Amino acid sequence: MHSRSRMDWANIWSSLASHFTIVGLHENQHLAMYAIDSLKQLSIKFLQKEELSNFSFQRLFLKPFEKIMCNSKSTETKDLILRCIEIMIKACANNIHSGWRSIFAIFEVAAYQEAFDIADISFDIIEQLVTYQFHLLI
Repeated sequence: MHSRSRMDWANIWSSLASHFTIVGLHENQHLAMYAIDSLKQLSIKFLQKEELSNFSFQRLFLKPFEKIMCNSKSTETKDLILRCIEIMIKACANNIHSGWRSIFAIFEVAAYQEAFDIADISFDIIEQLVTYQFHLLI
């Protein structure tokens, strides 16, 4: 990861993002969860790096989470996505810039879920974010 420029990763990411989205929506729950966890690990690596100004790679990188959240019918998958987002915020909040747009889009999707647990988890994460890291959002 350190040997490639961010521009190289941006070109590679279009194929990888599609793959992660397809596998994250797979009917085999174990396969979908493995893909989401792998995406989380990769995302944390990228979020630990400072984002270049006038470049929104974080938003693009987090987009598969958003697409999976929108299209998955599995409550377990949606729960895992929210837990992954929570971990990423705790680990990398100081470096998140354009990624906030995708993160809040995920929260918005979660808020409209029929499963109360999903909306509740989303609200709890937002509440923690506003309470302890509001300065990063403004």
